Amino acid sequence: MIQGLMVIEERPTLVKLRRYLEGGPSTLVIQALERYFDNNLGHWRQEARPYLKNAKEIDSKALGLVKFYREVVQYQLPNLDLEGLLSLFEHDRAHFSKMVASLIPIMNMLTSGSLGPLLSPNPHDIDDLRPITNTGHIIEKAQVAYIGLDSLSDGMVGSAIGSILLADLAAVAGDRYNYGVSDRPVNVFVDEAAEVINDPFIQVLNKGRGAKIRLFIATQTFADFAARTVPRTKHDKCWVTSIT
Repeated sequence: MIQGLMVIEERPTLVKLRRYLEGGPSTLVIQALERYFDNNLGHWRQEARPYLKNAKEIDSKALGLVKFYREVVQYQLPNLDLEGLLSLFEHDRAHFSKMVASLIPIMNMLTSGSLGPLLSPNPHDIDDLRPITNTGHIIEKAQVAYIGLDSLSDGMVGSAIGSILLADLAAVAGDRYNYGVSDRPVNVFVDEAAEVINDPFIQVLNKGRGAKIRLFIATQTFADFAARTVPRTKHDKCWVTSIT
């Protein structure tokens, strides 16, 4: 879905991902294919007309455009990013619903109420005067960010937001390591770290020093990490990393 949003040159947000997860990717498929055809084929609508002859609904129009791409366009101008979205669209709907069943409630929590515009800001909303920032910008400008997750009140939402932020930190660390963006060290303090432990966080623990990221983590016991990570070999590795 994110690949499809990139094709139509829209910024991916949690709100948009929730919309397509719940409503299906048909609308996104239509927008992505039409944008791709406009940019690469010129006058393609006449050629695609037989495929859209009975397309009166969104799903049938999406099916017609996908068929036109598979039978005509793919042999001349294939696009792997686009085909990832098409494979998702062609996937069995019932099976796909089961795959994302556990994701939908979390997405609802992260996009409802005040969290919606906070985590998925609209840069074109002139009434929202809050600045929009990201982890890379904060580090580049040597700023200080304090993020209170309130995990005691709502552990699921706090854990999800913290995990997203630490995953983004891992991406920024990789950028700093690969391209040497800045030699300035970065101090990251994570309290109650067991609440937000995830694979990217463990990667930063293992390799963050090369990106000049210094982690200070606090937790009650190492068993908290063990309870949050599986399989056993993974949290064993985390233990050793933390101790050394």
